[in-house]
Amino acid sequence: MSPIWATKTETASRVRQRLEAILDWAIVHDLRGADNPARWKNNLERVLPSPARISPVKHFSALPYQDLPDVCQQLREADTLSAQLLLFAILTASRSGEARGARWGEISFDGKSWCIPAERKKERRELAIPLASQAIELLNVRSQFREGDFVFGAKPLSDVAVSKQFKRVAGSYTVHGLRSTFRQWAAESAKYPEHVLEKVLGHASKNPLVSVYQRSDLFDQRALVMDDWAGYCLPE
Repeated sequence: MSPIWATKTETASRVRQRLEAILDWAIVHDLRGADNPARWKNNLERVLPSPARISPVKHFSALPYQDLPDVCQQLREADTLSAQLLLFAILTASRSGEARGARWGEISFDGKSWCIPAERKKERRELAIPLASQAIELLNVRSQFREGDFVFGAKPLSDVAVSKQFKRVAGSYTVHGLRSTFRQWAAESAKYPEHVLEKVLGHASKNPLVSVYQRSDLFDQRALVMDDWAGYCLPE
């Protein structure tokens, strides 16, 4: 891996992780000795520079929250499938992939919620997202054109199609950066506790004690946040 460690750091790092996992499997099944040459801690970290030092973290370009209401209005007026999907992702502060894969079976109109199963969450934890009235209205529109299991089309839209739609209304900003846009708005409003906002984004608390003792999903508190957020994005 040495020849590509500094030039293709992300690829080399992933290769190392996979090699470590394969060799660990072999060790557990008595196919090799206990030493794992691909191990990072107290091993390769002594001879290779940390990936973080070579490749600084690049954050996604986030649309300023002050510009979001205008973008949401443009998406509403565009009335295309990709525009509707983007609007839904914004109103739920969800990831593009989660919204693209949304299924009707995950939607509860009575409970005003969208329950994303663990296998479709980056954090591998099921999350019920409160749906504001604006999101429910959008889903009611989509239900008139229901084509199967998926909310937005007969099959999930591609990430490219969604990104192109966003660029048409927002320029060079990224779709993933919209979650940062939400976080910036929330920070400026200063109305909600940090742990509630982290739950909105599906993140585990950075405080291990909070993670242990805070077992609730804070659905009611998150519903208040989502109502305020939707009201900011699309004033009724």
